[in-house]
Order: sequence, then structure tokens, then C-alpha cells
Amino acid sequence: MVKRSESLHTISGLQKFPVELLAHIFEDVIEADCSGFCKFSKFAAVWALSQTCRKWREVAITTPTLWNVILTDTFLYKEFHASGVIQVLRLFLERSRPLPVSWHIVFGEDSDAPEKSFEGNAEIFSLLLSHSSRWRHVQIDSFDGGHIVKRLCEIKELTSLHSLVITGSIHRNHHLSPSDPVVKAGVLAIARNLVEASLLCGFDGYGFDLVPSPKLCLPWTRLKELTFTAEALQDFLAIAASLTSVEYLRIVCYFHSTASTATTSRPQLVLPKVHSLDLSEEYESILEVMAHLTLPKLEDLRIQPDASSAISSREMTELLPSIVRLQERSVSVGGTGIRVLRVIARTFSARQAPELSRVLGEVEELHLFHFDNEGECIDDTKVLKNFKKNMFPRLRSLHILLPYANPRNFTFLPVLIDVVKARRPPLRAGARTRSNIGPTLAYIEQLSLNIESSSAPTYIRVVKSTALFEKLLRYADRGLDLCGGHLEKGRWVSDYRDTHWSEMKEKRRIQRFRLGPYIEKGTDEVRDEDVEL
Repeated sequence: MVKRSESLHTISGLQKFPVELLAHIFEDVIEADCSGFCKFSKFAAVWALSQTCRKWREVAITTPTLWNVILTDTFLYKEFHASGVIQVLRLFLERSRPLPVSWHIVFGEDSDAPEKSFEGNAEIFSLLLSHSSRWRHVQIDSFDGGHIVKRLCEIKELTSLHSLVITGSIHRNHHLSPSDPVVKAGVLAIARNLVEASLLCGFDGYGFDLVPSPKLCLPWTRLKELTFTAEALQDFLAIAASLTSVEYLRIVCYFHSTASTATTSRPQLVLPKVHSLDLSEEYESILEVMAHLTLPKLEDLRIQPDASSAISSREMTELLPSIVRLQERSVSVGGTGIRVLRVIARTFSARQAPELSRVLGEVEELHLFHFDNEGECIDDTKVLKNFKKNMFPRLRSLHILLPYANPRNFTFLPVLIDVVKARRPPLRAGARTRSNIGPTLAYIEQLSLNIESSSAPTYIRVVKSTALFEKLLRYADRGLDLCGGHLEKGRWVSDYRDTHWSEMKEKRRIQRFRLGPYIEKGTDEVRDEDVEL
């Protein structure tokens, strides 16, 4: 990549290339650009290409695919004059014509001194709004979500919009309610080609639902993926009947279930196409939402309460029966059952867990989250002991997700080895097979031990358990897939990636906004997670 005019002699041979070939080469260069959210800087590839020589400049400014992805963080430009940034943005928008544009903008703010935030935020958004008919993929990260929502409500047409992500917080002076006249008019009511929507805003620590009115029937007829924040049960109930085409549904439950909602009759909502359901945050709210659902196509269920919440052992006993009831309702209308389950490990610590789990007999892949409760280290040995019994007869993949950066020792590893021993062929030739579990259980074929929410390969320091990990590796020699896990200089190294749809969604985001090289550059240094086993 040429960045200085004095290096022109190195590219003299390229001057003879046909314009069409140069354009393709330039597109490859843009795909490999690692400038990320610094696209407006002179070091970004698109500017280097257009400032190298006259021919390259002509090719660059007449190739719209080099300009139709816009990424910027306005906090990076807080020391610059707004007019210059606006001018650069205008160049991107004009040179990318007639193509649709995809843009990811962080309207950054100095949390310690909001008045020092970039002065051109409003003008930037106004300029983008003027090109709203060209929007293809849009992500807005804003510290002033209320302002963004109000401006979005002004849009008359979004025929090209395919995906939308809004994250941020609602400032007190912009707190909106469903009865707000601007919001009630409809948020993106005419985005008929919208396939993916993620609407996550918070206010004073609670969620804010961007779905505008309980009476509004969303005309998003092609919507397949929806993520949204619900601050009240009604926020969900109001739109659920409209989600007939949704296949992937994630609800961030920021409301507290009360006695009144628990005792009232629960209308059953049948969502015919949802096969992946993700419920997170407030534990009791998660149970309440599940109680209203019937999902004939459900195959993938993820339940992950807020790790900082204090959930008692008694409260935890309610989760598995709730999952079982959801399964029974769904199967009663033609469902085939949950195949992939992601839950807190303590879900299966109750004495009745093995019997209740019989209803979930189709589960083939299980992810167990481990986290502390009120600063206490949770002992999940009871959970894994249950797996030595006849739980989940078709289980083939077991993934253990440890708390991020937890320095405590974990006591479940010896029991995990026992589970593997019970549900794998014997290591010694001629040894008895399945001596304690019966003849109808599937072998565990895949096992991972990883750090939750880690975006890079993780290193777990092995303090007292080297022999146990070595035994796992012996099973790997006999066909057990450890998902890339291995011992390296006294540490267990794992680079396992979840196949959950949110992970696939993140991969699409990286591809849409050409963030791959930027992210790879930022993760060159492998983190040493502070977890000891």
C-alpha cells in the first residue's frame, strides 16, 4: 500500500493496468484496510488510493464501492471543526452514488464532560437522514438515544433498509413514552424490507422499548431477526402477535415481575417461526415472558440472567420447570423439541432435575454458564454428577463457560472427568463399556472449557489440575473433540466459538462494515485470562 508520493516509482508498472482491473484491486485494498472507525483520517486506504497519482485518483473517485461503507466515531473528532468532518462525510455520500450505503456511527460523548462532545453530531445525523432512502445496513451507537428515536420518526421512506441496530441511553430530557406524539406516529413503520432489527436503549438503568405504541401492528413483514429491550411485560405482549415471520428472537428483560403479573391469566402467544429464543437480564421477568410463549419451531434456547443478580437456590429451582412447560406447550402444537440449550449450570442442581430433564430428551448440545452469586464461589459439582445419570440421552456436545477473569479455583473438574469417562468409550481396550449409564445414551463427542464472552483465544492457568487435563487429552486421542483445547506451557488454551445466532450476527456485522482487519489488528495481543484451575 503506497502512502507517500515519493514512492510513486514503485507503482509505475501499475499505471498500465486497465481501469477495470485497477478498480477490482482497489476494492481488495479497501477490504483489507484496518483503519476501522478512522476512515476520515488521511491514513485510511481510500484516501491513500485517491491521492497517489492522477489516474488512481480518477479510478478511486469513480468507483462507488470504495465509498459506500461509512464508519466513524465522532468522539475521535471532538478537537476538529465540525465543518471539515461534514465535508468529508458529504464526499463519501456523493462518491458512493448510486449504490445503497451502509454506515456505523458512534455518536461519542465525554461522559465526564458532555459539553466537550463533538459539536457536529446533530448536523452529521441530519446529513445522513437526507440520504435515508439509500440506507442498507445501519448501526447507531448513541449516548442520546431519545434524540435519535425522535429524528428517525421523521423519516418517510426506508425502502432499502435491510438491517438496523440502535444502542444507547435515553437522556432524562429526551425520555420518550409510547404516548409521545412523535413516537406514536410510528418508528420505521414503512421499512418493509427490514430483515434484522436490534433496538436496545436504556434509561436510568432500565430498558426502553423502541416499539412505539401498544396498538401498533408492525408492518415489518420480512423481519427475521429481532432484538429489543422490554421495560414492561406489555412492551412484549403488544408486539408479539405481529412477529409472525421472526425466526431469531432476543428479549432483554429490564422489568420486574410482580405479584399482579404472576397471578393474572397468561394469554398464550404462538410465534410460528421462532426457532432461536434468547432471554436475558431480570430473572423473574425471563420466567414471566416464557410463561406466555408457545414456539412450535423452537430448537435453540438461551437463558442468561444478569450475572450480578442475587438468585437464590430456591428461585433457581423454578427455571427448569419453566423450560419444561415451554417445551410441552410447543410440542403439543407440533414442535419437535429443543436441541440446543444454554443455561446457568445451577439449573440442573435440584434433586428432581434428572426426572424433569426427561422432557428435554432431544437436547444434543448443552452450554453451561458458571458465575458467582453475591461474591460466593458456586460449586457446580452436583450439577455434573447428575450428568452421569440418564440425563439428556442424546447429548453429544457439552460446553462449560467459566466466569470471565475469576481467580478462584473450580472444584468441578474431577467430576467433569467422571462424566466424560461415563459417556465415552473406555480408554483401555477390553474394558467394560457404559457400565453405569445404560445402553441408550449417546456418547459425548465434543467438549469445551472456555471463558465466557471472550473474543480472543483464552489461556487458563493450570495450577493443580495438570493431570486431569492430560487425561482429557487422552480421550481426545480416542476421538473426543476438545474444540481446539490443549495444554501449552502449563496453561489450558481454548479458542472455541459458540455457534449461537448472535455470534453469526456479529460475523455478518464485521463483513457488512468491513471491520475484519480492524478487529484483527486490535486483538493481536492475546489476553491471559486470570482463571486458575
